[in-house]
Amino acid sequence: DHVITLLSLLLDPVGHQARRFTNPEVAAIREALTLTYASYDWEKELLLDSQLTPTLDIFCHKLWQVADETSAVRGSKQMSYAAANLAEEIESLYVAGDYAGVFNLPTNIDLALKENIVLFNFKDVPERRRPLFYYAILAGINRQIRHYPRKRAVFVDEVHYLNQEGSLMSFLAHMVKTVRTFGAAIIAIDQDVEAFIGVEGAMTEAHQAGAFILANIAWLLCFGKSRDQAMRLHRIFSNEFLNAHVDFVALAGSDDKHG
Repeated sequence: DHVITLLSLLLDPVGHQARRFTNPEVAAIREALTLTYASYDWEKELLLDSQLTPTLDIFCHKLWQVADETSAVRGSKQMSYAAANLAEEIESLYVAGDYAGVFNLPTNIDLALKENIVLFNFKDVPERRRPLFYYAILAGINRQIRHYPRKRAVFVDEVHYLNQEGSLMSFLAHMVKTVRTFGAAIIAIDQDVEAFIGVEGAMTEAHQAGAFILANIAWLLCFGKSRDQAMRLHRIFSNEFLNAHVDFVALAGSDDKHG
């Protein structure tokens, strides 16, 4: 499922909407992944040396293998056709294309988290690619948290890069809900409350997940907001965020009616 999410972001070259896979495409991806990782020892090889990680080129070869092996199998021709098309599409963009130098190589990102403070900075990543990088890094951190529990704090700044895609915001919501079991805390930060709850009357999948995050956190620290934003927080936290708080936050914020 993790790889399918990554591929859905990769196969959206314009960066407007993540790819939605058909059932035959999902089946082809799963079969190709099974073939890709069949010869690796996960704990003793892949987790110890990122240079051993199979590349997209290897994965595409397995997709072609799936296409060949299922082409003559009754009921699997759609899967064969999907595998071949996916292999050709991925190869054209990320194996032979100008993105190959970044995406068709083992990662150079250290996710061991052995230092006391680890910073991942995406300022040089094009805007439309940032959701992909946010998800990839957070998924790696999530795995470390679960396999090596200890006290940690994970700060996620500029959450609006995740709310561009519902599945990514849902992933963050799942982290917020579950990582406390493993001794970790998530601190989610954004300049606009809309990153979590959207604009009035537009509750997308991403904003449903964002509202879940706000409803399940231990602390909400809010600086200046417009009156409309403050009123929406008041509706979500009617017992905690009172009318007096709405007035205070609007005064502190950019609301042109209140200074």
